[in-house]
Amino acid sequence: PDDSDDSHLTQNACTLYGLIHARYIITAHGLDAMYNKYAAKEFGTCPLVQCSGQPVLPVGLKDEIGVDTVKIFCPKCQCVYHPPPVRSRNNHHSSSGVTGNTGVDGASFGTTFPHLFLMTFSNLVPDPLPQDSAYIPRVFGFRVHQSARQRNSGSQGPQQQPGNERNGDSRSRARRQHDEIDVDGKQKRKSDQTARRGVVGDGQPQQTNQQQPPTNQQEDNTSTAIENTAKRRKRSDNP
Repeated sequence: PDDSDDSHLTQNACTLYGLIHARYIITAHGLDAMYNKYAAKEFGTCPLVQCSGQPVLPVGLKDEIGVDTVKIFCPKCQCVYHPPPVRSRNNHHSSSGVTGNTGVDGASFGTTFPHLFLMTFSNLVPDPLPQDSAYIPRVFGFRVHQSARQRNSGSQGPQQQPGNERNGDSRSRARRQHDEIDVDGKQKRKSDQTARRGVVGDGQPQQTNQQQPPTNQQEDNTSTAIENTAKRRKRSDNP
């Protein structure tokens, strides 16, 4: 029971010290003390090659105890990184409240410190990285096109075997050919129907084998023509 009480007391003391430390480093005396550590690069340097050994500042992603461990912030690239592992003299877990993690609790530094530090010492703010300083991936000296990375990142599901990929490609090609044949057939039928409608719409009457019976007017005209023809023949016979 005594050992458990001591461990619980030690854990609470470490938590209290971390909260006090987070408040102290944003005071005037605390910022001056952190300035000396920053100038000596005691917090380390940025792991990004383009930053060329830019000193970093500790930062916490959360202000609550036991949520996350401390990270490092680079003022040059404006990125947050995991700090390099520190070799501990004695292999005991830190009492930061993070389960299974031996790092310092992020709440011991808080989310405010690095930005307030750079606002206070504006002369320490480095120039940002130039736009053309980004790393360009190359294969045999040639740039890797963005479409290659997009195709790899956009693929979902398990990778298919080469044989399955070939089968899938053949099925997709056959499906596309079938769709093209259907589209061509539909277009051909549509054009034939349009052509037939155009012939009928030109005003040409359709030929039919049925003959319409003559009307009364047509019969009278025919009989009159016959009588006139007979009279002309009689006149020619009698000079």
